[in-house]
Amino acid sequence: MAAGERKTSLPALNPRASILIQDDEATPRTMAAYSAAYTQALTPHATIPIVQDGSIEPPKALRVNRIVYTSAYLSMLQGVLYGWSLSQLNYSKFNNIEDCDRRPITPGTCLMFPGHTSTEWIFVVNSWVVGGIFGGLLCGPVADQIGRKRTLMLNCAIIATGAVVQAVSPTLLVFCVGRFITGIACGVVAAVCNTYVSEISPPHIRGVLGSFYSVAIGSGVFLVGLMPFVAGTSTGWRYIAAFPIIVAIVFAQLAPKHLAESPTWLVTRGHHDEARKVLAQFYGEENVDVALSWIKAPVEEPRLDESSSSTSEAASPVHLSYVQPQRQQQQIAPAKPSPLKSLMTKQHRKKLILAVALAFATQFSGINAVFFYSSSILKDAGIEDSRIGSLIVNLFNLIPAMVAGRYVKRIGNRRGIILGPCGMILSALGLTIARVYHISSLSILFITTYVVTFTVCLGAMGVAVGTSLFPDSLRATGTSIMMCINWCGTFTIGVGYPFLAACLNAYAFVPFIGTLSFFALFFYVFLPDTTNKTTAEIQELFEPGHLKKEQASAV
Repeated sequence: MAAGERKTSLPALNPRASILIQDDEATPRTMAAYSAAYTQALTPHATIPIVQDGSIEPPKALRVNRIVYTSAYLSMLQGVLYGWSLSQLNYSKFNNIEDCDRRPITPGTCLMFPGHTSTEWIFVVNSWVVGGIFGGLLCGPVADQIGRKRTLMLNCAIIATGAVVQAVSPTLLVFCVGRFITGIACGVVAAVCNTYVSEISPPHIRGVLGSFYSVAIGSGVFLVGLMPFVAGTSTGWRYIAAFPIIVAIVFAQLAPKHLAESPTWLVTRGHHDEARKVLAQFYGEENVDVALSWIKAPVEEPRLDESSSSTSEAASPVHLSYVQPQRQQQQIAPAKPSPLKSLMTKQHRKKLILAVALAFATQFSGINAVFFYSSSILKDAGIEDSRIGSLIVNLFNLIPAMVAGRYVKRIGNRRGIILGPCGMILSALGLTIARVYHISSLSILFITTYVVTFTVCLGAMGVAVGTSLFPDSLRATGTSIMMCINWCGTFTIGVGYPFLAACLNAYAFVPFIGTLSFFALFFYVFLPDTTNKTTAEIQELFEPGHLKKEQASAV
């Protein structure tokens, strides 16, 4: 070979090829080796982490601006509707089997549609629950398509429609239709509000903001419990039914300016510029990249084969991306599975099972038996005025909910969800003993401890923790499934508890002791601690081998 002529040896190009370019005239001291790794890529986007290693600040170091709190508070305004509708009919003079069966009906009794049967009343109570099942199932795809904010604003129309139909209903059947429509709205509230608050919350206060949902429900239950004192008449129930119209109008007026869209939804839909603007409003312009790191985990770069790793170590490899033509990309890229199918895969199945278990535990704890039928339960305990009895229960539901956020932050999600059922078991045992021996004062005491324990544990944490288990792209669908199960449990209790109480009498809460014991053990074995963790960190908890280690250190 002539002097000065270069010889270049190139291996065959393949997705993992390492290329060595050698200069024959160079001395060993000056000879350089250049290594380039050609990696096949199906997307032209760079796989660069949003935040470089070491730059992620602790969440507590960031300031949280007012709009985060106002958005959370405003979204929970619709949660008040849920609590209102939950206990709207819990007044004995609206429905008392003995009074409604009596002929002629005594004036001042059986105020709603006088003469209705107990079966008809069960349909009235549970038409709301059936509507909630439909609303919870249908709202997930809608919220993914148009966004959380628009879904909640659209829900105002459903709220108002249901309230109007109930308020003007001439027959019990029409009233059932109105309750069904309101149930659809409440199904949307239960799924979308919890999803929304989870997505806008920074990791260190996600549990606190998530507990607002139980405060909102407790507020609605308490407010509607006051209504029989001023509207417990043959026409007053119509004004009670119409109240949600005010909630819908207030929300529709305030939401355009004071409710921010979920930045997580914006990122998953590809609206990155809008997401950055919202995050700048939440945490300041200087913290946008840090906040983005909570939403989207860095994408790992593909690793090189072992054959090229030694050369890479010596020569600091340059990573290149080979972009295939658009037509070829479309042929090779696999179709993206639906969110529902993704949740059924091995990667996400455990999260879905845990979320469903949290929904079952919430309903089969027996708490809705208290909310639906507290007036009759407390009447058996010796409180003749059902309004007073319901007010006691509602007050002890609301006050603990208002301080549950601090409790959640102190003990952690996992420990609280395990301890909650244990406390409810003790209260249910005490309530059963008190009812067997007809000790009315103890019955009232254990009903209040039952409600308080639920409120500060499962009530404050259950839905919030279940929602946080899902990755951002699957959260709306996962929460919809979770809340659908929640509504099915509500329906089961609403229909089944009267028959259970008739069969077991004073022992009606014994079955709940069994279900609470099962779920306390289940969560002890399978539930990881998600307190103060980002979405990416929560997903890591479900990696093989990680879950047992996390559980061992949590309790």
